[in-house]
Amino acid sequence: MGQPDLNFGPTTTPQQPVLSITGPMDFGVPHGTPDWFQPIMAMITSQGQRLAQLEALLKENQTLRTDLATAQRRIKELESSVTPTITAPTPLDTPKPAGSEASKWKSSPASPLTIAPATTTPSFATVARRGKNATPAINTKTSTRARTAPTKRQIQVAARTFLPPSTNTGYQYLYLPCRFRESVTNVRKKFGMLGLENWRILDIYHPTHRVVALLVHNEYASTVINKLDTAVPRSL
Repeated sequence: MGQPDLNFGPTTTPQQPVLSITGPMDFGVPHGTPDWFQPIMAMITSQGQRLAQLEALLKENQTLRTDLATAQRRIKELESSVTPTITAPTPLDTPKPAGSEASKWKSSPASPLTIAPATTTPSFATVARRGKNATPAINTKTSTRARTAPTKRQIQVAARTFLPPSTNTGYQYLYLPCRFRESVTNVRKKFGMLGLENWRILDIYHPTHRVVALLVHNEYASTVINKLDTAVPRSL
């Protein structure tokens, strides 16, 4: 059986490419894809972008870890080169004494004795001078307050505790004539000059310009009238 004839004749190279691409290449969702598949394709694309970002972050993290390890190693090298080396001090050789000085039976030189100064008794003039210049000691104890003599009012209040209750209870107003109206302070001052006890006069007021009213206890009313009659006798 003979060999096949593979001679197809002369061949020529085409002047233009066989496939001509005039528009942009679209590798997305092909035309005619159902609508329900488009969200799935968009989700796959989003996941691919996130995966690419995650890989970039992992690569950056690995680079930072490598740089940190290099920096720490460099710091340790610098610290080891700067730390000074502490060497133990070399003990000095003490020269040994020669001759009789080297004998172990030789007594060591005695240390000089310190003589304390003798205490002398100070003279009377010195002690007196010191006492004169010394600051007197401050007595830190609080001094008790001296008791003052009780007043007449205090004595009366204390004695009234042991008296039986009075049958003449109640209060009354005494209406006294006066030349003009004046302040309550001045009225009480004048009553004190006349010997009246202001603490027993409970109230003072002027019902009119020429009358002053005193609120006193029934028992003290007679005392007020008697003292006023004694100081200013009434004309008949």
